[in-house]
Amino acid sequence: MTTWNPSDLTANITLSSGNLTATCTAAADNGVRATPSKTSGKYYVEFITGPTFAGGDTGVGIATSTANLGTIGLTASGGLCTFVSGSVYFNGTNQGISMGPIGGGTNVGLAVDLVNSTAWFRVNGGNWNASGTANPATNTGGINIAALFPFNAVFLVFCSNSNGSSVSLGLSSFVYAPPSGFPPWDPVTIQFQFVAFSAPNATSWRKIDIVAY
Repeated sequence: MTTWNPSDLTANITLSSGNLTATCTAAADNGVRATPSKTSGKYYVEFITGPTFAGGDTGVGIATSTANLGTIGLTASGGLCTFVSGSVYFNGTNQGISMGPIGGGTNVGLAVDLVNSTAWFRVNGGNWNASGTANPATNTGGINIAALFPFNAVFLVFCSNSNGSSVSLGLSSFVYAPPSGFPPWDPVTIQFQFVAFSAPNATSWRKIDIVAY
């Protein structure tokens, strides 16, 4: 199961709720990566912002393993992030996309396509990349992330310079439907138990795990 990584964060990030919620505890740039990472395929994840989600360097997205967590909030160097302002940056460059202000209690969806090296954000189930024509299912209107991914492993990331700002991971049980062809960041495992009677007073059983995408 993917969680925020207690071994891969800056000093002023605290984790709670089984390491699914990260909170910044200082008015200085901080960050945390999740674990494990992805290296291939297509995935969808939701970030749910806490009651407070503020600060110019506060955002969510993806990062490489070597991206500096203390500075990624400036311009997403080493990653792809959307920030409180709604701006989207990739590896130091503003992508000219405005998602609209992102505050507390917001659902930020992210679709990552490591087959075509493209990615999309949406806010509260709205338009992908703030465009009425962008669509992950058809690889339309995506942000080109080929300069970093997938030759670098992809880690989910949260960065903030606002004391009290927090975000939680939505990994498989979503508020909004994922785009077609994009399974959850974490697959869902369903367990079935089959019982067979082979003789009086004797039983045998077998548990089968089915992973649903």
